[in-house]
Amino acid sequence: MEIQNSEKYPRMYVDPVNALKRQNWHFMNKYLPLSKALGKPVFIDAAYSMDDFKALYKALFIDYNADAVRIYIGAYPDDVSDLDLETKYAGTLTTFYAPCKLSNDPITNEIIFKEEDIRINYMMHPQKGLEKITLDLANKLIDSYRNSPIKLPLLTQIVRDHGGNSNDTDTRSVLHLKIDFEELLTEANFQGAAQIQAKFTSYTNAEASVQGKKYLCRLTTAYELLDAAGRVIDITLRARTGSEKKILTDDFNNAVLCPPEVCGF
Repeated sequence: MEIQNSEKYPRMYVDPVNALKRQNWHFMNKYLPLSKALGKPVFIDAAYSMDDFKALYKALFIDYNADAVRIYIGAYPDDVSDLDLETKYAGTLTTFYAPCKLSNDPITNEIIFKEEDIRINYMMHPQKGLEKITLDLANKLIDSYRNSPIKLPLLTQIVRDHGGNSNDTDTRSVLHLKIDFEELLTEANFQGAAQIQAKFTSYTNAEASVQGKKYLCRLTTAYELLDAAGRVIDITLRARTGSEKKILTDDFNNAVLCPPEVCGF
């Protein structure tokens, strides 16, 4: 893995003030309504061991040599016995990862991130760690999320009710560049993190940045570093000096969302 300048904040980092605002808005306006409709929590945070996260990085960016990764939002089916999952995961939202490479759109000639025709997908299985999954399973996870009335359709209505773009559904996938993951892993090593936690959050209905306004109220993902006791590490407490220090901004930290950008599936 390429080593990044240790004085920069990683691109996937959201400053604590904005992160807390988004987490609180997400909890009140999405977590509670969806969990009430499902009858149990629908959003479950996933804490990955450093070994698992490094294995994910290796599979995507070294073995496959991807330029970016598309993180699909899916949902476990109501029957999770064939996935070797505890029943608490039935119907809950999850994510899986698909490597992407730079490509030219055959119609517009625009540079896009495209998956191969034979799609390669990975997920962090709650009981098994990193697992390569079939296209059939990936499609089932997507279908369970997008076509269940209490998941994507309900999320979309929440977005529209709170002033979000009425032409788009809520988020179907997010896309991060290779360098985003490189910087996150580099920071995790500097911080001595024990785990990297993936969680669902949402842009609020009162965003100030250009990207925030574009994605008002939209579901997205966030990644936090955890210490050995499971506590979130505030990376701003680590001393940084020099002209390479990245200014804290939320403009590019929660990934590029589909829609309105191009989706794979």
